[in-house]
Amino acid sequence: MALSPNIIAALQIMYTGKGVSASDLNWWATAGKDITYEEAVALFANSADAKAKYPFFQAPQTADKRQYIAQVFANLYNIDINDTSLVPTEELNYWINWLSLSPDNYLVFPSALNHASAAAGLTDRLDALINKTDTSLLFAETFSSVGVNTFTPEQSADASAVIAGVDETPGSVLAAEAQIIELAAGVNVYTIAEAQATPNLPPLYTISDSADNLIAGTADAVVVDATIGDEEDRAVGP
Repeated sequence: MALSPNIIAALQIMYTGKGVSASDLNWWATAGKDITYEEAVALFANSADAKAKYPFFQAPQTADKRQYIAQVFANLYNIDINDTSLVPTEELNYWINWLSLSPDNYLVFPSALNHASAAAGLTDRLDALINKTDTSLLFAETFSSVGVNTFTPEQSADASAVIAGVDETPGSVLAAEAQIIELAAGVNVYTIAEAQATPNLPPLYTISDSADNLIAGTADAVVVDATIGDEEDRAVGP
């Protein structure tokens, strides 16, 4: 059975800090429907986006474990590990040691941390990631409703920035919702026929044909001076 959109969106955030698009979700529901949670974690953890998000992944045997842990806490929960009221010294030391127990533990750490936080009943942490996940799905749904099923690099960056600002508080969610509405309102979507008939198109836009969306590129005969926007890498996992 296919992994749920919530699991996919959460894994995407945990390992890349990015939002999912409608085309990402469609891929997981179709071509990726038989991928298990463990396989998804491995796919996300080994993705280029994960290496970009967490420099530790590029040199796990020599990189700073404490710094990596700090980046994961900040990405998942907007928590500063220097705040011992939120991350006790004992917990921090536990995770530093845990990362040393196996050379591959770093790959599953974001998922393991979230499972451990859930088991410990740390609801503020869970609420933060749930809110980020819901925001990611809302971003995808809202942009799909205006004809964008695959993000341009700029739209992907916007999604990441909006998600990063969300924490466990309802106020952060409301602020994110307002940002999403404003961003979606500024989207320019052209059908292929409209693109062919419209002179001097802006340098970056989305063209839409039937149910799916295509990102205009410089090699596209229909478009002039467009920025290339390849479909996002799809990470896997619950």
